[in-house]
Amino acid sequence: MTGLEDEVLARREGEALAHRAYERLTLPEVPTTGSIIEHVAALRRREIRVTELASLAGTRTCGWWLAREDHDEILIAPPLSSAHRDALVLHEVGHLVLDLTGVVRPASDGAVAIPGAAPGVVAARRSHFTDATEIAAELLADALHRAIRRGPRRASRFLSVFS
Repeated sequence: MTGLEDEVLARREGEALAHRAYERLTLPEVPTTGSIIEHVAALRRREIRVTELASLAGTRTCGWWLAREDHDEILIAPPLSSAHRDALVLHEVGHLVLDLTGVVRPASDGAVAIPGAAPGVVAARRSHFTDATEIAAELLADALHRAIRRGPRRASRFLSVFS
């Protein structure tokens, strides 16, 4: 297969993974980045912490998800805006949702120390974003962002008239 054929197959697989994961995810009544994080944390039965690392500023690394012993940690580069922060966080939340559905993370390009993190903290690194899992995480982030922009579920607004 050619590189282009591989990319097309990865895109299709990523779309299918994202669709299945999103269908299994019941979003909070009022979706916000915070409420989605809380919801996914409850589903995973683990706290999710988001940390900005100044040392990631100006690097090619935007974010990492670390599965710690007792919690999940999302490390992000300092965002340019609140919308950029949401995009960085929701991409990593996409990986958490995929993990819930049994999607195995692809092999990494190697373990690296995270600049500015505690000594001994390492994470898997990928230098390309054409594998199905990365595509799926990005598509999930896009879908979650659309849900946030849409706001509360319409049926809930209608039913609230009768409460």
